[in-house]
Amino acid sequence: MGGAYTKTPIDLSSGKGAFGDKKAFNVKTMLISIPQLGLPVALYWLGSHFVSASVGLAFVAGAGMIGFAFRNPVFQLIEKIYKSEKYATIDAYKQKG
Repeated sequence: MGGAYTKTPIDLSSGKGAFGDKKAFNVKTMLISIPQLGLPVALYWLGSHFVSASVGLAFVAGAGMIGFAFRNPVFQLIEKIYKSEKYATIDAYKQKG
């Protein structure tokens, strides 16, 4: 979903790192990626800290199954975001510099 908000082209031939260009940093993308990274860690920590490591793994597995159950509505939401952002992205790619 974060890719819909990326408005800077990626130079694949450049030797810079992934965040080498300061224009490539996007706060919206960062805010969207925090739950993607932090939620599984938080679920595992909650289960393993209060009960056992197996419960923490069960929490993460349960979240994965919930994700599979709601994948179609989530993909429809992502598609809607991409459709609404496509013209802004095309305009951003047309501008050089």
